[in-house]
Amino acid sequence: ALAKELPLCTTYRCAKSIVREAQAYVSDFEAGPDNPEGEILTLGVNLDGQPNGETLTGIAGPGDFILSRVNAPLISIAMKLLRAGKRTKIAGRAFGEGLISLVRKLKGRSMPDFLAKVTAWEARELRRLEPALAKAEGGRKNTILQKMDGITDKASMLSSLADGAPSVSEIESRITALFTDNGLGDKGLIVCSSVHKAKGKEADRVFVLKDTLRTGGEEDNIAYVAVTRAKLTLVW
Repeated sequence: ALAKELPLCTTYRCAKSIVREAQAYVSDFEAGPDNPEGEILTLGVNLDGQPNGETLTGIAGPGDFILSRVNAPLISIAMKLLRAGKRTKIAGRAFGEGLISLVRKLKGRSMPDFLAKVTAWEARELRRLEPALAKAEGGRKNTILQKMDGITDKASMLSSLADGAPSVSEIESRITALFTDNGLGDKGLIVCSSVHKAKGKEADRVFVLKDTLRTGGEEDNIAYVAVTRAKLTLVW
């Protein structure tokens, strides 16, 4: 006898409004009949203030997720939240340890020297991948482009972490304070995370940095994951 295919397309976790938003990426996604309605909200991207007085820094609270396709935008957001007196972590201790290793490898003697070395490192690493990118096709090309995105992301993160830091050692201290593996699911914290790191996790309210998302192919899958981390409220 032929096996019967039973698709897992119904969620009993996400609110109906969030499911409708996710259908832009996965058309056959459905909400359970008893799921709550939930809500979709939009907040401007200016973190320092909006005409209506609403800011991400002011609204986000314990248990919320703030998601981005890449890590770099999360640095300035997390630091603003910490300055506002809100407990905040960026998910991914291993990623943080990798950043510290890179800081030490660059051996910046001063802040201007460190920033110059970050710029030189980014240019050198991207240039190293350019010949392979020119020859690559299909999946191999996408893999190389992802590596290049990761290099640019790390360089941007280090520049953000260096903002206002009096010394290179302070950058390491900031990384140690911000990055953790146990942030996701901790109700006492605001958790900033890449979409990839948040896969399989959930929160009642999730803020998604929409401008960091892309469209098409695998990028639609990433957007779908971002949207469906929210159980009740999704804030673009």
